[in-house]
Amino acid sequence: MNDDQQALREFLASRNAELDSHEAVFNLIRGAAIVVTVMESAALRPLGLTHAGYRLLLELWVKGPLEPHQLAGFMMVTKPTIVGAVNTLVKAGLVRRLRSTSDRRRLTVALTDAGLERIEKAGAAWREWQQRVTSDLTLEEKRTMAALAERIASTAARARAAAAEASATSAPGDPAG
Repeated sequence: MNDDQQALREFLASRNAELDSHEAVFNLIRGAAIVVTVMESAALRPLGLTHAGYRLLLELWVKGPLEPHQLAGFMMVTKPTIVGAVNTLVKAGLVRRLRSTSDRRRLTVALTDAGLERIEKAGAAWREWQQRVTSDLTLEEKRTMAALAERIASTAARARAAAAEASATSAPGDPAG
């Protein structure tokens, strides 16, 4: 533990914080941010992609054409955010918008041939960097880390749903709401 980590730990302890939970979540978020930054810089930027653009192209590659609201759900962002990301990828010639023939108000987003070629290259580069950033872990450690990250994500989703439900059912003026 470095001096900054020790100072933060002492600061939080003086405020009765549950240090192990703090450290687990802090290290998860910090580690994820570092890994995404490194991998985006090394694997995606040379191909003209951001992490968000890669995730959008990947979803289209795996599932085929999707509506913007479906992409927004997968990426856990708002529809306006997806519209901006799609606009960027349309300008780059990597995706195209397709209007529904039965309902002109609906549209789907699909990969272009250039988008397919780019996501195949990006996927290979991404997988190479996944191996690089996990090379110090054993197979068992990789599997344990993946399972623990999934457990934390599931617990967080349940906690969010419970908080939303509690907020929706609290009476006006109730301090819990």
